[in-house]
Amino acid sequence: MYVAQKRAIRVAGKYMSRAVPFYLANSLASALIILLWGKPFFEIKLAYALLCLISLILVLVTRKMLDDYAFDSFKTWSLVTGALGIPAALVAGGVLVLVARSKLMEELGE
Repeated sequence: MYVAQKRAIRVAGKYMSRAVPFYLANSLASALIILLWGKPFFEIKLAYALLCLISLILVLVTRKMLDDYAFDSFKTWSLVTGALGIPAALVAGGVLVLVARSKLMEELGE
């Protein structure tokens, strides 16, 4: 069982690692947009920047859950992180997190 868990973490971790740059890039881009084009629609841009920042924090915490063998927490929070990643991580980041979740469940046979 231990070998299967290690393989599942390796496979899911690979996808999670690929997702982090998308979350980071969009978080930085949203902050730059606020700095460069401040006044018009400021509230909307600020809300989107906060969504991107929260998504970035969630993807890092979710990645840590995977490393700590917290599979139940990972399955729950990866679904939330993937759903938030669709608008907040250039679609690809959210899809990669959801793929990592499905690969983990596939490898563990759940």
